[in-house]
Amino acid sequence: NLKVTLSDGNTYGIKEFRGNECWWNEGQPFSADIAIMILDRPVPNAVEGKHYVKMWNAEEMGSVQGKEFILAGWGASGAVREDGDESHLRYEIFHRGYNVVNEISDNMLLYTFDRPANGGLDLEAMGHYGDSGSGALLMENGEMYIIGVKSNGGPAQWDTDHQYTRVGGYHHDWVEANKNSLNQRIVAPNCGASGGSG
Repeated sequence: NLKVTLSDGNTYGIKEFRGNECWWNEGQPFSADIAIMILDRPVPNAVEGKHYVKMWNAEEMGSVQGKEFILAGWGASGAVREDGDESHLRYEIFHRGYNVVNEISDNMLLYTFDRPANGGLDLEAMGHYGDSGSGALLMENGEMYIIGVKSNGGPAQWDTDHQYTRVGGYHHDWVEANKNSLNQRIVAPNCGASGGSG
């Protein structure tokens, strides 16, 4: 009986999780997982920016490579130490920061945690332990889009590379198909899987 409380304070039951069948753990091509959470009922009068954000569509809107994005979450946060020690990091404090998509590789958005002296942004950040499932968000022409979901990453050290699972490319059509089919799972195409677990 899992539940989730949205930003408006209302609590919803989780009816189903739909994992993407193309994740490599099932012998498929993608190196990181992505899933959709189906709530037990619609969100009444859902408001963009409060209950949901639009999903980037790379086919129509182009690549996000080179674009600055927002990352936020409740995972580990704190100052970066030169010795790599992470024992001081704190959890369950909401934080956000910024980074730039350096490269797109298959279904992954790749970025680097740059030092300020090496061109890092003001409030340069990276996703870390506890941030899994949070979004990489991009502002474009005054509108916010989700471009990725945190799935894995490296240590909290300068000059390390990190990733978000890309939602606006390979996974766009699968997510849209499942959004429009709340009572029946739509299987991810072209990955050779027969269904996978929900």
